[in-house]
Amino acid sequence: MVPAITGDPADQLREVSWQGAGVGFVTSTQRRSPRVVVAVAEVLTAVVLAGLAWWCWHRGVHVTMRRGVALSRVEGSWWAAATGAATLAGILLLDAGREAVLARGGDRLA
Repeated sequence: MVPAITGDPADQLREVSWQGAGVGFVTSTQRRSPRVVVAVAEVLTAVVLAGLAWWCWHRGVHVTMRRGVALSRVEGSWWAAATGAATLAGILLLDAGREAVLARGGDRLA
């Protein structure tokens, strides 16, 4: 015959030791480290993209001299590439900031 459980069922649970049982728990530092690595990688990528945007922007301007007058011609495809690279760098910086906040312990915000 099965004994009847009286009172709170939680009182009937045995204490179990998890040490040496092969059960791994994720600690807060193990969760944070990938976020920090992602944030650093995004910042470095944003810096490279900002340099690329700068290079594309200046590559899109051609200055010529005619009869003592400086004429500048703009190539839209280079400026479009510069704008795209700068926009992507900005988005990466925003996400890097979000990852840094979450790595610092703001998991409750997610």
